[in-house]
Amino acid sequence: MKGQNAVDGQHKHKLYALDGKQWTFPAYPAPNSAIVALEALEDGSVLILERAFSSIFQPVIISLRRVWLSGNHRLIAVFDSSQAWEVDNFEGLTHHRGKYFFMVSDDNENSLQRTLLSYWELII
Repeated sequence: MKGQNAVDGQHKHKLYALDGKQWTFPAYPAPNSAIVALEALEDGSVLILERAFSSIFQPVIISLRRVWLSGNHRLIAVFDSSQAWEVDNFEGLTHHRGKYFFMVSDDNENSLQRTLLSYWELII
């Protein structure tokens, strides 16, 4: 359902649909940015949760974007640990009801990490 490739020197993500359709969009511009969760929306667009992690000495950056099949995308939120956001290993995203979603991190059974659960509303 997801993949990565380099096109024109830019890091890009490629999404594949079950019907064979595919589309490409640029990865969030942070080193090692990768898709960790997807959630399809009623209008056919997709919420993309990306995590960028290089080492414990570099910031953790979590980005949330909305992507349309046309290739358009819109940044919804960026949580950057170097900007005082307390982010961790966010890797789960799920729709609850209406415009509300959960996002969850995993502590990896590591005392330096935490399991965090956030609940938010997508303003369209």
